[in-house]
Amino acid sequence: MWISFYSMGFMAIAMGLIYLSRHKIKNTIVSSILALVSYIFLIIGFLTMMFVVFTW
Repeated sequence: MWISFYSMGFMAIAMGLIYLSRHKIKNTIVSSILALVSYIFLIIGFLTMMFVVFTW
């Protein structure tokens, strides 16, 4: 159960970071690094959610 909360948290963090990188940060280098980190969080959240779905 806790791993599903972690995966939802990773996806929420990824959503916030994508919003920041696209709309609030004007520096392209910082914005691209932040987008890369958020996509990594999104992939981790997806993989952990798939783990929960297929093992339950």
